[in-house]
Amino acid sequence: MTDLRSSRIAFVGSGVMAEVMISGLLSQGATEPERIWASGPREERAAQLREAYGIHASTDNLEAVANADLVVLSVKPQTLPKVLPEIREGHPGGAPGAVHHRRGADEGARELAGAPRHRSLHAEPPLPHPAGYDRLDRDP
Repeated sequence: MTDLRSSRIAFVGSGVMAEVMISGLLSQGATEPERIWASGPREERAAQLREAYGIHASTDNLEAVANADLVVLSVKPQTLPKVLPEIREGHPGGAPGAVHHRRGADEGARELAGAPRHRSLHAEPPLPHPAGYDRLDRDP
């Protein structure tokens, strides 16, 4: 099992579900803000996340992935066909270990998991919004 305290984590997709996971990781002390990168299409959103959590955030998916040991794909299923090739092309030797998050995008997760250094975990946090999210649910 990976020790998150020593891992650098990238969230490709910086929407509400990514924020829920970032908030949970930080509130539980599972990692430090300087070890988290988030990327998404809007600079305004990146600025919000930087201000709220003190993490690295940008609109550059490759920058986020390049700085990570663990990549969480938190994008909508219809976005995976754009994001997966971008990540693969930016890291032809295989991107860091990937955690795929989003129900309904299993095909993209299987495609990513086929790359040399990938493991795929389908995760669906139970809460719809970061407000009040104070812990990560973990399997026993």
